[in-house]
Amino acid sequence: MPDQVYHGSNDTPDQWQRDLMARPTEQQQDSEKKTAYDFKELHSRFPELTGEQLRRIPVLPEGALLVQGSKYTDLMHPGREFTAGPGHHVSKGTYVVAKNDIDYPLWDYLTGVRNPDRLDQSGADNQA
Repeated sequence: MPDQVYHGSNDTPDQWQRDLMARPTEQQQDSEKKTAYDFKELHSRFPELTGEQLRRIPVLPEGALLVQGSKYTDLMHPGREFTAGPGHHVSKGTYVVAKNDIDYPLWDYLTGVRNPDRLDQSGADNQA
């Protein structure tokens, strides 16, 4: 028989309280994630990107804590990447994307790389 029994009182042991607290499922978390496709202003900022490409760019929510030392870019200032410092958060009115959340050709495009080989746009005639 367990050492502690929960009787429905307000003094619930911490271990049980954590289990009783509602936690979003992975599916709920995924449905709350926004991509560049969800922001109309980003469609006009990147008219050359398809809807499918915009859907592959997850945008961090306002207030999200950035991981110190990780690389990011703000889609309102394409062509620039920055490294998060201690305590950096996503500011209001920004569209921050983490480098480790998207594929390299798309990241390279967003940060201003225009070399076709790096953007997976090199022609078949370039291959030996």
